[in-house]
Amino acid sequence: MFTPEYLNELVENSHAAASEFNMYLTNKVIDSIVNLFESEGEIKIIPSNRQRLKLLNKQSGILVSDIEKEIRKRLPGVESKIREAFLKAGYEINEDINKSVADMVEADKELKSFVGKAPRLEHLTESEKKLLDAAYKRTNGEIRNLTKTTAADMNQQFLKSCDAAWWKATHGVDRYTAIREAITEVSKYGTHVVYRGGRKMAVEAATRMCVLTGINQANAEITLTECANAGIRTVLVSSHIGARYTDKEEPANHQSWQGKIYSISDALLEKMGYEEPKKNIFGKIKDFFQRFKKQKKYPDLVEITGYGTVTGLCGANCRHTMHMHYPGNSNPYKDYNNEENKQKYDLYQKQRGMERRIRETKKRMYNIKHAIKTLSDENAIDTMKEELSQVEAVFNRQFGEYEYFCKQNGLHIDQERLYVGNQKV
Repeated sequence: MFTPEYLNELVENSHAAASEFNMYLTNKVIDSIVNLFESEGEIKIIPSNRQRLKLLNKQSGILVSDIEKEIRKRLPGVESKIREAFLKAGYEINEDINKSVADMVEADKELKSFVGKAPRLEHLTESEKKLLDAAYKRTNGEIRNLTKTTAADMNQQFLKSCDAAWWKATHGVDRYTAIREAITEVSKYGTHVVYRGGRKMAVEAATRMCVLTGINQANAEITLTECANAGIRTVLVSSHIGARYTDKEEPANHQSWQGKIYSISDALLEKMGYEEPKKNIFGKIKDFFQRFKKQKKYPDLVEITGYGTVTGLCGANCRHTMHMHYPGNSNPYKDYNNEENKQKYDLYQKQRGMERRIRETKKRMYNIKHAIKTLSDENAIDTMKEELSQVEAVFNRQFGEYEYFCKQNGLHIDQERLYVGNQKV
């Protein structure tokens, strides 16, 4: 079943692959910084602005070309993990549909008498496979478009860090400290994708969001299609504690509409491009509802939940799902108290924030270790070792606070969210 936990499980591998990809690119930038400032074991500072800019621009061009080449080489590895996630999702969607139909037939004696044994889909239909494949291609396309911004973004960070290091080294700051701070800044910043409007997100976070959202949207489209095939015009939206909330009654306030039943409009099916199947195993069920059942009208799915929008149902990072709802079916989802949900949501947000800071610190640790291996000047190495010692102390404090926070509030420690690449705590 498409629970929030199952969705997180599905995106775990693609998130780890993207994180490893992120770390590799950041190390490439660190290598460029070291190569730029080191020559035959000595730190090389060029005071002349003209010379400095000439060398910096040359090195920058080489770096961009190198990063773009690595993106082309390594992106298929991330995409294969995304493909794997979508295939697993397809099997689960198929099982979800079969369970819904079986429960529906079993619960209604009149329907069971009319239909007989509940039909079972051995596999997704061709139209459903097309929906799943379209969602996969759409997700991959988004990832590819976003990573196109990565090389330019890393280049800007490289130029900024190197320029700052040169300025410091020529204005009285110890040169080893200057190079250390340049490497530290790059390590802290990491590799980002850049959205329209300038918003930035770490590569692995953007990948997680794209894959989770893409899978959930595919599940929603297939569910709506099967509802239409069976003549059912209502869906049940899942609920979970800690759902997103705002102080306004709007689609972005997920706690206000979760766990309820909604109507599927003709306009929504038309927008989806739904076509009546020539032959469908749910045909008998559809005939039954059209002949014997008058379906109750519920609030419109799109109007209330904002389905199809970024902030609404199945939008960015939404973990709610929808299921076939047939007349007379009971609602198994808990109606969470608003205050209870808000408290849990706030705790989850604090937990996610702590996890992000831990990951950032771990990235700095691993990148500094890489720099130590790359540097040849002993003084530079010593300064980086001092930096590493300080960052490790920060990590130990952060992780201790995180463990205590989770224990005090009854929260599960999600190890996967603490990974950097394939590195555990």
